Amino acid sequence: MGTALDFAPLVRKYTWNKSEDIRAEAWLAVVEATKLYDSTKGVPFAGFVKSRVKYSVWNMLRKQHRQWEHEVDLESSDNNEENSLIDILPGGKNVSDEVEQIFLTEELRAAINMLPERQRVAVIKTVVCNFSQTETAATLGVTPQAIYSLRNRGLARLKKMLERMYLSEDQYTG
Repeated sequence: MGTALDFAPLVRKYTWNKSEDIRAEAWLAVVEATKLYDSTKGVPFAGFVKSRVKYSVWNMLRKQHRQWEHEVDLESSDNNEENSLIDILPGGKNVSDEVEQIFLTEELRAAINMLPERQRVAVIKTVVCNFSQTETAATLGVTPQAIYSLRNRGLARLKKMLERMYLSEDQYTG
């Protein structure tokens, strides 16, 4: 079964760039999972821990969002405004999809930051910012062909990094 510390990479993954409260909640979920795990259910232990951590972080984010909404409602009612900020915000969004999107964005950002400098610049400017290879080449002082090569090598490296992340994540899901 292992120890709680074996799940440090999992906790880091789901709490990267989050508050200490959320990180503490994730560790609490790991500890609770070790107490609540029932091997007779046929669920792999690592998968059980992963789901407990993921949903405890998700629930904590939802709880903080509700508190924020409540505070905004109170502020707007104190100020006697006709519309609160919540009335102005678009509704009907799926919170779990938004949280999942945040996790994916953070994983991609972390992977991009691990690229070598010139590859990172080439990928960000040509793919993310939609600059031409010529514009990007001018900023780096190289040829457009070099940018093409840097971008392709950077994207290939990103693909490998993300595949490794997801393959290592599969070890937690069983």
